[in-house]
Amino acid sequence: MSELHGYLVRGIEALQADAPIAAIAEFETAIMSAGNEFELADCYYWLATAQHDNGDLDASTITLEAALELIADTDAAELRGRCHESLADLAMEREDATGAHFHFGTARALLSDIDAETAAHCLLGMATADLGVDEFTRAEAQLYSAATEFEAIDDAGGIAAALDMLALLLTELDRAAEAIPHLTRLAGILTEHSDFAGAADANWRLGKLLLPALRIEEGIRVLESAKFDFLRAEEPLEAAEVALKLGMVMDDLGRFAEAAANYREGGDLCATHGDPDDALWYDVNLATVAMNTGDHLTAEATLTKAADRYRNSGTDVGTARYAQTLRFLGALRTEQSRFELAVGHYEEALDIGTSVEDEEFIADCHYGLGLVATLTGRYRLGLEKLSHARESFSRTGSDQKEMLCHHSEGICWSALGEYSDATDSLLAARRGAITYSMDLQRAITDMHLGVVFTETGRFAEAEQLLRGARAVMIAAELPDRVIAADGNIAGLYLKQGRYADAAKIYHSSADRLRTREFHSQAAVCTQNEGMALIMIGELDASAAAFDQAARYFAADPDHRANLALVHRGRGLLATMRRDHDTALAEFAAGRALALELGTLIEVAKSDFFVAITLFDRDDSAVSTAIDLALPAVLYINSIRLQFDSATDRVSWSALYTQLQAHLFTLAVRHPDPTLLGDLIEVSLNSGTHTTATSRDLLRTTTLTAAMLDISGPPHPSGAARIHGGAATLVAGAALPMAPPPRLRMPDGRLALAPYFAAATHRYGLTDPANEVRTW
Repeated sequence: MSELHGYLVRGIEALQADAPIAAIAEFETAIMSAGNEFELADCYYWLATAQHDNGDLDASTITLEAALELIADTDAAELRGRCHESLADLAMEREDATGAHFHFGTARALLSDIDAETAAHCLLGMATADLGVDEFTRAEAQLYSAATEFEAIDDAGGIAAALDMLALLLTELDRAAEAIPHLTRLAGILTEHSDFAGAADANWRLGKLLLPALRIEEGIRVLESAKFDFLRAEEPLEAAEVALKLGMVMDDLGRFAEAAANYREGGDLCATHGDPDDALWYDVNLATVAMNTGDHLTAEATLTKAADRYRNSGTDVGTARYAQTLRFLGALRTEQSRFELAVGHYEEALDIGTSVEDEEFIADCHYGLGLVATLTGRYRLGLEKLSHARESFSRTGSDQKEMLCHHSEGICWSALGEYSDATDSLLAARRGAITYSMDLQRAITDMHLGVVFTETGRFAEAEQLLRGARAVMIAAELPDRVIAADGNIAGLYLKQGRYADAAKIYHSSADRLRTREFHSQAAVCTQNEGMALIMIGELDASAAAFDQAARYFAADPDHRANLALVHRGRGLLATMRRDHDTALAEFAAGRALALELGTLIEVAKSDFFVAITLFDRDDSAVSTAIDLALPAVLYINSIRLQFDSATDRVSWSALYTQLQAHLFTLAVRHPDPTLLGDLIEVSLNSGTHTTATSRDLLRTTTLTAAMLDISGPPHPSGAARIHGGAATLVAGAALPMAPPPRLRMPDGRLALAPYFAAATHRYGLTDPANEVRTW
């Protein structure tokens, strides 16, 4: 072995032993022994490598440039290529993308016929440099070329590197669909070569792309693989992170047992290998499962403990977890109907989110506050908060949370008597639940949609929705949700006149809810039981039910909406007992609360019942009764114009035929001889059909599609079979109806003008600007 070769060998051994200073000494001595320019340039290359390893970038650059100058006019392509490759690495460390790209390109040109592997790696370097200056198109092309060249030489490591970089780039460019196959192949290559940590990382990234691409089950399987491979690679904390993600996914899907198993697994891994505060975070998420499955005591204990621990953590992570824990506590207090506490938790969390300008978290808090406002009868405030949150979720791409806003907005619109808007919102939420395979959330939405259909007289559809939702709750082993479904089915029975069946279900549901300490929901069932008992003549039992519900609702102003209904029920009970003064007082109390809440349909119903009670007490009060009843009926009847489908309008009108009958009874006795004729004319003047707007068509088509999904294709009625498509067209088409024009009578009067004016003043009835003559 020559003296020069010995120095070089010892220097390279020193580099391999991570002793760059010793290597520098050997290479400097080797320089003195170099016999020609090539040998000298080779010594310079190795000296520059040692200087680089020693952190002296400037010296390394000067040495490499000197080496290149020595062999500039020679055919030493390989050595020149290695020098340019090293200069490219130095440029990358200096964040000199232009210099790096030049040197990688030069090295590639020199080495392409000598060292195909290094030449392909130079393409990776050029792509990396381009990414640093946002030259995404050129970088993408270079990465595809690199992958092809590595394929040609069967270099699995190179292929994996190119696929890895391609997937990162495409993900960054929001081209997830193109990144997915690269990550799939990358994970397969790494698994085949027993690189379990690399395969786990690839599957972790892949799973997070598959889920928003709506490939839910595939995403779950890939994440399970990632967790398994992280454990095989002895990276338990990374496995715990995947377990947390899986838990959240399962939680959203309503697969609570699987969610809990993942949260526990992740928490155990953190407790054994990590920080106790991290392990506690898994307990916090486990508490959300307890809350969703009705185990409020466990959820409360865990969340309270976590809030105390995180409150004074003094770290950014601890503060963020404290804010999230407060939000979860807000949700728990809402479930428990402890609304004042819920607002306090949400507002404290909102302050933290606002201080760090976290838009999605701020929207989370507004959603929670909107839901509280909705459940406490402040419907307009609820809509304001929910709309604000939904717009934020739309901006941040949080589709599932946007879906929840639509759901809660539907509840608000329904309470306000805006049933068409309620249906739109709930159908939007339902579409979202179906899109994301969230069967439980779809069932919860179906329950509220079933309530809207019950309220508007669409009983067949309501029953299909409610029973379908109940079956999902049973399968999910959620007894509290099953009880809620039973209560809604009882509400359907009440509307259908199956009063004994309704009373029985309400009584059973109330007992089960009180046993489980859901006192607010139990009181609602008891309130409704009272109404059913009136209808089957069990007046004493009805009074006891109303008294029990009233004691609960009166203790908390957040239950004003329910208390208003109790007052109305008591008023009807007093009317049945011919205790007119008590009835009038109860109706007045209910009306005042309804007016305060903005539920104008309940205000109108109260006015109507007052009218009937006044006339029942003294038939000489017919004028006063008409002055109250007629505007109320005009307003209630106008609500049918919300619906685009003729069958839906008919269903609504059928609900209130009894009101119309009472009204004609009063009109016959009224001293004004023109009133009855005017009432008949107005009753016949049902409205003006209009051309459906694109929004109307979309809504009707969407509703039709939803009902087909719920119940299957409809069977044609006898009329439809006889008359062909015409009956079907009229029954189900988008055939909106505008408010009818005012009728100008032969004597110049507008029919029922003072009563329409009163309906506009009291309830906001829309007054059309047009009129038609009746002669």
